[in-house]
Amino acid sequence: MTLSLTLLVATVAVAIERPAVAVLYFDNNTGKPELDVLQKGFADMMVTDLSAVQEIQVVEREKLQALVDELKLQRTKYFDPATAQKLGKGVGAKFAVTGAFLAVDPQMRVDIRMIEIANAKVVLGDQVVGESSKLFDLQQQLVNRFVAGLNVKLGVVARSKTRVPDIGTLLEYSKGLDLADQGKLDEASKALAEVIKRAPAFGLARERRDQILLRLKEAAERRKDALSESGETLMKDAEQFLQERKLESLSTQEAGHYLGYRQIKGRFILRALRQHLSKNHPHPVLLGHEPQALGLIQGFAANARALMDEHRLADRKHSQVVNGVSYPRVSYQLPQEDQRRATESKLGSVGTPVSPELELAQFLILGRANDGEHFTISPAPGVLSAPLEKEGFALVEAAFAELRKKSEHQQHFAHMAAESLDTWAEALLLRGKLEEAVAKWQQILDTWPTGTSFERYERRIKEELGLPGTNAAYMEGVEYPSKLEACDEWGIRKGIDNALHQAERRYGIPGIKVVMEEFDKKCGSNAELRRRGVVNYVFKSGALASASHGDCASYQALMQKYLDTGGSKGDLDGYNRNWAPHCQK
Repeated sequence: MTLSLTLLVATVAVAIERPAVAVLYFDNNTGKPELDVLQKGFADMMVTDLSAVQEIQVVEREKLQALVDELKLQRTKYFDPATAQKLGKGVGAKFAVTGAFLAVDPQMRVDIRMIEIANAKVVLGDQVVGESSKLFDLQQQLVNRFVAGLNVKLGVVARSKTRVPDIGTLLEYSKGLDLADQGKLDEASKALAEVIKRAPAFGLARERRDQILLRLKEAAERRKDALSESGETLMKDAEQFLQERKLESLSTQEAGHYLGYRQIKGRFILRALRQHLSKNHPHPVLLGHEPQALGLIQGFAANARALMDEHRLADRKHSQVVNGVSYPRVSYQLPQEDQRRATESKLGSVGTPVSPELELAQFLILGRANDGEHFTISPAPGVLSAPLEKEGFALVEAAFAELRKKSEHQQHFAHMAAESLDTWAEALLLRGKLEEAVAKWQQILDTWPTGTSFERYERRIKEELGLPGTNAAYMEGVEYPSKLEACDEWGIRKGIDNALHQAERRYGIPGIKVVMEEFDKKCGSNAELRRRGVVNYVFKSGALASASHGDCASYQALMQKYLDTGGSKGDLDGYNRNWAPHCQK
């Protein structure tokens, strides 16, 4: 043993800083096949404890499992140096730890090796023997011997995670891991819940169960966004109908089906777009997904343009004139069976828009979308593409002109004309053009002074101008820029969340960085704000906003600033566990 450790120390001394170590699955040589699954649980415990050694990098068990699946090595003997070398190379490790159970009851014997990947040389070999009921102590003996040979320190905290009481508990834990590896997440979650009941102090079981619950939640969200079999049938029906028929030759009912299928095609595109957006409001485009998102946005816009042209064509052919006023007779609809499929796929019911031009404008300059459920895209598509921006503002102007003209003969169009001006105003405000936005809202008040929405738009103007009587919570956001200039403690505390939301709405995920950099530049070094905990509060707010949209790099960086400016390490552990478990290793 002394010679082996000497060799190991000599080997590690010339190794690169923080060598990567892969803990392979331990072979079951007991002659009891029902114990095969122990290999995963024991390896997971070793990985967890060795991960506390700062001087080495330990390969995650999940990465090893992915390679085992890829190479179809589930039944391989990992104790073999050649196999260890193959797997070690596959996961980029410098050393591989292998082991084998030779006996379990009444005493447990485990043989271990550490192999240098470059030459398959065994640089450490040893064994531990002891009572199976003291499994935790045996496993710790192994860890301590590796650590002693490496001449490094083991973190105390990690040890408590792996405190498994007996071999039976480890067996059940290993079964839970194996179920998770097979993709049976529901069964794995239930199995690990039973392990926690059996051994409440087994912290690693709790940690793995929480990770599986997070995976279940993410899988449920993906299923929600994915198309069902009936949805795929509907999509094929829509494409076939649109390709095989000419709108100008269809009856009134068939024209309604044609427009309904065109509308549903747009919802299919938006459903695909959701895969590239954050699940959380205001649904910003995920980092790294910008090209895919823009491609789908342009596809939706092209489909919407086709719908506008077809809507006008159907109106001209199928409208009915009464007292000199033209009334369209075509209603967007789907055949009964396909409407059932649309409802089943959560794509909603199709409906005849008052103004397809206004709907496309709202998508392009405000990011409003509907795939059966209304949601917002940030930044608005026009921010991602200058031509789409120009098109959106031209469309909202044209929609207002047309709806205003129609409202002179048909009063119910007045509401939609006002909505087009409101859309225009919100888009201007989103781009920082306050005075122009207020002018559009004022145009609504001047045009329809007795309208039912008069008070709503008057209140909107007061909110943006910060006049008395406006909503206090909204004013916290409006006043944030001036409070930031003055490094005002309570103005910053109250307004930071609103400022982050508005920046996400305007710029997407990068908007969080804009707010954080602006705050750091103006108030980050303010001694009084640091002393009163405002600075670390702001960095924590930005970190949590980043984590909510999957930007883990920004989360980690901002949480480091949180700690550097007086944030609590204990609170950070809570944020990691409860708010950003997906941003942990």
